[in-house]
Amino acid sequence: MSTIEIAGFLTALTGVYLTIRQNRFCWPVNMLSAAIYAFFFMEIRLYADAVLQLFFIVMGVFGWISWSRKAEEAPLRVSRIRMRESVLLFLVAISVMLLLGYLLYRHTDASIPFLDSFCFALSIIATWLAARKILESWTLWVITDAIYTGMYLYKASYLTALLYLIFIVLAVSGYREWKRTISQVSSK
Repeated sequence: MSTIEIAGFLTALTGVYLTIRQNRFCWPVNMLSAAIYAFFFMEIRLYADAVLQLFFIVMGVFGWISWSRKAEEAPLRVSRIRMRESVLLFLVAISVMLLLGYLLYRHTDASIPFLDSFCFALSIIATWLAARKILESWTLWVITDAIYTGMYLYKASYLTALLYLIFIVLAVSGYREWKRTISQVSSK
C-alpha cells in the first residue's frame, strides 16, 4: 500500500459521497482523485485505467459546468435513460473494449488488457451518464465496480479493491437517493 494509493482512496471516497449528495464540488474532488490515481495505475501497469483518469479530469470540467447552472436557469434534474441510448452505449462499450484491448495487448506490457479496457469503456459511459444526471449511471457503476474489485484483488491492490467494494455500496445509495429525487419531482 503506497501513499499515493491512500491519497487516491481518500479523495475518491469524498468525491463519490459528494456526487451522491448532488453537490457540484464533487467534480473538482473527483478530478483530484483522478490525477492521483493516474500515477498509481501507471505504477501497476493498468494503462487503460491510467488514461481513464485523464478522461475523468476532462469530464470533471464538463460535470462542473453542467451542475453549476446559473440561478435563472433550470437546474439539471435527475432523469432516466432511453432504451435506444442504452443499446447504443452497450455497443460502444464492446467496440472500445475490443479495440483498446487489442492495442494494449499488441503494443504494451499491460497486465490485463481486455478486462482493463472493458472497465475503461464502462467507466466512460457511467461518468458521461452521471454528468448528465442519468439515474442508470449508478447501476452501471455497480456492475463496473464489481469487475474492478476483482481486477484490483488480482493485482494485489487491496486498498483500491476495498475502495471499489465501498463504491458498490455508495452506488446503491446513490441510485436510491437519485431515484427519490425523481419521485419527488414527479409527485409535485
